[in-house]
Amino acid sequence: MKSLQSNYKHNKIKSILISELGYSSTDSSLVSSIKESIPKEGLHYPISAYFYNPKVKWEDLDGVWLRARIRNASILYPDKRIIVWQGNNRIQAAKELGYTSIDCVVYSLNNQQELEQIQKGFT
Repeated sequence: MKSLQSNYKHNKIKSILISELGYSSTDSSLVSSIKESIPKEGLHYPISAYFYNPKVKWEDLDGVWLRARIRNASILYPDKRIIVWQGNNRIQAAKELGYTSIDCVVYSLNNQQELEQIQKGFT
C-alpha cells in the first residue's frame, strides 16, 4: 500500500483508502500539473472530506451551496460514506501516480463547528 501523506499537520488527519472516497476529477490539465508537483513537493494540505450520513437531511443544513453539494453527493456516490469536499484533482493525481491511500481530514455533518471548518478549508 502506497500512502500519500500531507506536509500540513493536523490532529484529525487520517490516511484513507482512495477507493473509499466519493470524488470526481474535472480538470485534466490541473491533474497533470499536480502529478508533476507531488514527487517534488508532496501533498501540501490533506484532503477535506465529510462523512455522508443518509440520516442527516440535506434540507436542514445551513447554506444553499452546502445543501446542494450534499444533495448531489448523495445522488452521485450512493455507495460511498466519505465524500470529498476539497481535493478531487489531488486524489486523481495521487491515484494515477500509484497511491492507494491519501491523508484526509474527515468532518461530521452533525457538528456545526466542523461544517464551518470544512467550508473554510485549510488556506
